[in-house]
Amino acid sequence: MMHPSADLQKAVYTALAANTALITLLGDVKIYDHHPQKATFPYLVIGQASASDWSTASEDGALHSFIIHIWSKRSDRQQVYQLQQQIRQSLHDVPHTAIDHHIVNLRFEYSEIRADPQSDTLHGIMRFRAVSEPKI
Repeated sequence: MMHPSADLQKAVYTALAANTALITLLGDVKIYDHHPQKATFPYLVIGQASASDWSTASEDGALHSFIIHIWSKRSDRQQVYQLQQQIRQSLHDVPHTAIDHHIVNLRFEYSEIRADPQSDTLHGIMRFRAVSEPKI
């Protein structure tokens, strides 16, 4: 059985890659699980993730928190807002298919945009929360 966090990441990637408006804004399927060395802007990174036990007396479960990073040129703040909107539409409260787990819910929690002081880029950050249970 796939680890619940890996299963969730696969479902998140699949949902984001299926959003044609998001892919159009990105210019291609530029969704990574690490910060690429030579990617063209804009692009997304499925970043930090945590999981904790969310089991009940009768069911196993996991509570997940994960971050999606958006990287864009500093002059494209509107582009980051549009990307955030499409990401939220792809993930927040939308039914998702995972391989070995039911994603009970997936909720948007927080977003921000900051200028990266070491480069000419904007860094958008979005945090999501999800609960998953193993399929029986």
